Amino acid sequence: MANKIQKSFLPEQLPVIPGFSVAAFNMPAHEEGGDFYDFFFIDERYLVVIIADVSGKGIPAALFMMTLKPLIRGYAEAGLSAADVFTKTNSRLCESSDSKMFVTAFMGILDTQTGKFTYVNAGHNPPLIRRKETGFVFIKPRPGLVLAAVETIEYKQVEIQMFPNDMLFLYTDGV
Repeated sequence: MANKIQKSFLPEQLPVIPGFSVAAFNMPAHEEGGDFYDFFFIDERYLVVIIADVSGKGIPAALFMMTLKPLIRGYAEAGLSAADVFTKTNSRLCESSDSKMFVTAFMGILDTQTGKFTYVNAGHNPPLIRRKETGFVFIKPRPGLVLAAVETIEYKQVEIQMFPNDMLFLYTDGV
């Protein structure tokens, strides 16, 4: 059941963006959990990229993920900044959860016209960026507390510039 829930929340198709390539892969280790990723356009210019890992395994983690994903998507589609999306999502998760579950998450908003990538990190693994001149290096995100831990946290966002042939690599702790 957890497997079906998790797979139903992964995107069926990857976005097609002129000048960009998008790839995704999901392979659970032993037991299904709350790992997920998503891509969606806010409008024709801005692409949201999310990767997250709900604590725990099985149906409880998958069900918690079902609460998380629509919150993030709804706030992002309403035009909130990446930091505000996580701040509001965190607040709602804390209000509605007494399960002691939490989520590590990373979200970025890519301006597909300029390459500006604005992101926020809630305790998730630091992404890697591959640039022509440096190869792969970790992006040192401003540290942020996991989602659903403390209701009053305000998340901060960071901007980087993506250039042609750059690659952003996001992953969960299973890697």
